[in-house]
Amino acid sequence: MKILVVCQYFDPENFQINDICQSLAANGHAVTVLTGLPNYPTGRVPKAYRHGRKRDETLRGARVIRCFEIGRKKGAVGLALNYLSFCISAWFVAGRLADDFDLVFVYQLSPVLMGIPGRRYKKKHRVPMLLYCCDLWPESMKLIVKSERSILFRMMKKISGTVYRSCDKILVQSRYFFPYFQSVHRIPASNLVYLPQFADELQAEKIERQENGVTDFVFLGNVGIAQHLERIVAAVDQLRDVKGFAVHIVGDGSGLAALKQLVQEKQLGSFIKFYGRRPPEEMPEFYRLADACLVSLDHACLIGLTLPSKVQG
Repeated sequence: MKILVVCQYFDPENFQINDICQSLAANGHAVTVLTGLPNYPTGRVPKAYRHGRKRDETLRGARVIRCFEIGRKKGAVGLALNYLSFCISAWFVAGRLADDFDLVFVYQLSPVLMGIPGRRYKKKHRVPMLLYCCDLWPESMKLIVKSERSILFRMMKKISGTVYRSCDKILVQSRYFFPYFQSVHRIPASNLVYLPQFADELQAEKIERQENGVTDFVFLGNVGIAQHLERIVAAVDQLRDVKGFAVHIVGDGSGLAALKQLVQEKQLGSFIKFYGRRPPEEMPEFYRLADACLVSLDHACLIGLTLPSKVQG
């Protein structure tokens, strides 16, 4: 098949869509990826991709077409500009693509707006669209926009429903997404398919635990609002008189600076250690270190129904 993959994020950004496209290409499919400029999570576009360079390249056996995108910035406005810039530019590019694809596959992380370019191609050329939902929208907005009555939330709910109802099938990575799609977006159960995310092959290797006399808790992944790691800091603060444990934060994200500041203010640096963003090949190191891995999501909204891909790892 000739498959048009739409996702705002792609290699060199580290998401599972990279491996999915590589596998599809290895299985004989002709894969074209419509994506943005790499800048996640720092917001800085590498020099090699600036000023119109490397907008059409081959990676992981797929043709990669890069659309203009404003780098991520802190705060709601910065994120909105990032999301909208990709959506608009990819919408125009999708409209210019030839009638050459058998299927549109949208790998939908945040935001749901990345589904709009895929929907345009589907409508124009009358091909099926498959969407893999890894983040619930507009539910994810509640981390920033608290009220469902706000104009912005209601507008995004309408857009989200339009994108989701345009799909021929929606793949969901958590069974708890089923009632949400059925009740909020009126998606029939026959259009929903449960497909759990996968673990990297590096994580399938047998890993021997390193005994060091300390109970080590390891958090791996995005450090953002949704992860609500302030609760972990609060728990450590209550246990500061207990000896022989440590918490290791491995990852980066919009909430990292504030989290580091909180740890410093509470003088918990001897308990909580930060490692920043690390490449996948270093992950076995941290699994060997861990007595337990931490998975956290904010329970204040239904985003807590998401099953992060690190769980499979």
